[in-house]
Amino acid sequence: MFGKRAECQRMGASFNLAHESRMEAQFLIREIAAKSPQALFSVKGAVRYAHSKLAVFGWTFNRCKDVWQANERVSIADHEKETLRRVLKLAREEQEAKDDLARIDARLSRLESLLQGMDEEFHIETLAALRQSRNRLRGLGDNEKRED
Repeated sequence: MFGKRAECQRMGASFNLAHESRMEAQFLIREIAAKSPQALFSVKGAVRYAHSKLAVFGWTFNRCKDVWQANERVSIADHEKETLRRVLKLAREEQEAKDDLARIDARLSRLESLLQGMDEEFHIETLAALRQSRNRLRGLGDNEKRED
C-alpha cells in the first residue's frame, strides 16, 4: 500500500513539473509573438509570427500552436524552452534596435527642422548630410521589415 501512495505522489510531482513547463513555454511563445504587429489582429497571425521565428529551429506551425494553447498532450523538453528563451531575447533586442533607430530618426528630423529655421542656405551642406543619414537609417528599418 505504501508503494502505491509513493508512486501516486511521484506521478503528481511529475504532472506538476510538466504543467509548469507547458505554462512557461506558453508564456515564452506568447511573448515572442507579442513583438509582431500581426498579434494585434488574430491569434493565428501571432502563432504564424512565432512560427516564423522558430521554424529555423525545427518547430512546426502545429507545434507552435500546441505550445501556444498549452495543450496537455504536449511535453516540453529543456532544450526547447532554452530555444524559446533565446528567440525571445533576440526579439527583444530587435525591438530595442528598432526603437533606437526611431529615436535617432526623430532627433535628426528635429535637428534638420531647426537648421532650416535658422538659415537654410548657410546650412545647406549640413542639411544634405542629415538627409542622407536619415535615408540610410530608414533603409535599415526597411531591411528589417522585409525580413519579417
